[in-house]
Amino acid sequence: MLFVIDSPDCAGAEKSLVTLLSFLDYQKYKVDLLLCGYGGVLETLLPDAVNLLPPLSYTQFCEKALLSERTFELNIKKSKMDNKDLWKKTL
Repeated sequence: MLFVIDSPDCAGAEKSLVTLLSFLDYQKYKVDLLLCGYGGVLETLLPDAVNLLPPLSYTQFCEKALLSERTFELNIKKSKMDNKDLWKKTL
């Protein structure tokens, strides 16, 4: 069986998946899991019998793009805050 989920975070769908995986009979089924993001809490909760597949190059690209976008947003927010502080100092 192959399960695919987009987030490594531990939200509702992820918790349900971990619960489902804990009830499977690994003597009968080989289970693969593909995550679109890696390194979250979800990975620590997986049963040992689950085969965590390596990330696809597409998901790695998307993850880097999202991180770059988030960094850009944070830099803009910081710049706006710095400008507000500068404005207050000039008054």
